[in-house]
Amino acid sequence: MQLPKGHQQVTPYIMVPDGEVFIQFLQQTFNARSGPLTKSTNGKKIIHGELQIGESIVFFADGTEESIECDSDCDTDEQENPQKHKDREPSNIHMYVYVLDAVETMKHAEKAGGICIMPVMNNGDDEMGGFLDPFNNLWWVVQQRTSTVNPPGAST
Repeated sequence: MQLPKGHQQVTPYIMVPDGEVFIQFLQQTFNARSGPLTKSTNGKKIIHGELQIGESIVFFADGTEESIECDSDCDTDEQENPQKHKDREPSNIHMYVYVLDAVETMKHAEKAGGICIMPVMNNGDDEMGGFLDPFNNLWWVVQQRTSTVNPPGAST
């Protein structure tokens, strides 16, 4: 399995009300180093950020309720059973997991009771999809396709 250089297989993805304050907090608390930061087109929201704490990466974004709305392209039984996950609150933490096969992992998740929120699609250097588990945790499964890798056990 290929991983982006410096990344681990499972990465926490934390939704926060104020990403700028979150950056300052982790820098002051853990001496976190700033990584890539992507802002919304109006520049007001962080839609993806990365911080490095020691040898680990933490992803974060300014969270909103819209961040977990179901994608209409998902093949889910929600149309037949709209009450299934009706009372769920938006998740504050997401997990970002590198897998060997994103499509197969999504199939396993849905069979186990997960709800597709984003079908696997081409996302530049990878294939990525997302699902909610039965406990309201949001999981992003990613199959890396590029050769920029960090082999297991290699230092960054």
